[in-house]
Amino acid sequence: MKDYAKIAKEALKQHKKEHIQTLLPDLRARVLADAERHAREGDSYFFLESESYPELNRFRGEYKQEMYVALERALRKDLKKHRLYMDDRRCVYIKRDYGEALFCIGLVALVLMMVGMTIAFIICGA
Repeated sequence: MKDYAKIAKEALKQHKKEHIQTLLPDLRARVLADAERHAREGDSYFFLESESYPELNRFRGEYKQEMYVALERALRKDLKKHRLYMDDRRCVYIKRDYGEALFCIGLVALVLMMVGMTIAFIICGA
């Protein structure tokens, strides 16, 4: 009897995963379209409002909290590829700024050169 219960539980879990996989592409496309629209308006973030995304609330009601968290995690991971960061119900654009990183790399290179020159001076001067 336990085997049947285990099989039924696995089938339900698989059904939920398939539901996430069918829901995710449509949800991602709509969020990306909203992100593009807000970016054109000059906003740096926008909210995933329940009126615009009713399936999020419906999904939260249909399944346990773990499945909703799994959907949210999958959406976050997917949006990160498009430089969007999801913070609860808010999507924020990730801006890449390499100026600070280049400054740090230059500073580290300068320090390493100074250390190398000091070691060379100690070895040659002794």
